[in-house]
Amino acid sequence: MSTNDLRQVRLDKATKLREQGHDPFPICANVFSIAAIKLRCADGLMEGDRYSAEKVEPLGHQFTTAGRIIFFRKFGGAAFLRLRDQSGELQVWAQENTFGDWSYLDHLDLGDFVKVSGTMTATVKGELSINPTFI
Repeated sequence: MSTNDLRQVRLDKATKLREQGHDPFPICANVFSIAAIKLRCADGLMEGDRYSAEKVEPLGHQFTTAGRIIFFRKFGGAAFLRLRDQSGELQVWAQENTFGDWSYLDHLDLGDFVKVSGTMTATVKGELSINPTFI
């Protein structure tokens, strides 16, 4: 695929996002840094070197952060994104039954900057994650 073809694919995705009411290039966003989220959630919530969902979820911590997508995988009813900002990395774990517009994820690419809002959780493997209500 040529550079022009890739550019056109990205422009088409941005157009589809606008049609769905999303701004692919917002002017500003009030967010926490990924490091700040981890610091607020880390105190007493780890079992060994893993986070415990049983300890993280009852707290109901709601956060909004933003970062560049450095990993993205969607399969079945789950999607995993890894975001990176200047302070670190954080996983986003979206589940089809709790996330609103599932088709929205089809318009995301590696390297995109996204804003994510949701509740903190921990995966089965003990990874601190955001369960998003908004991307």
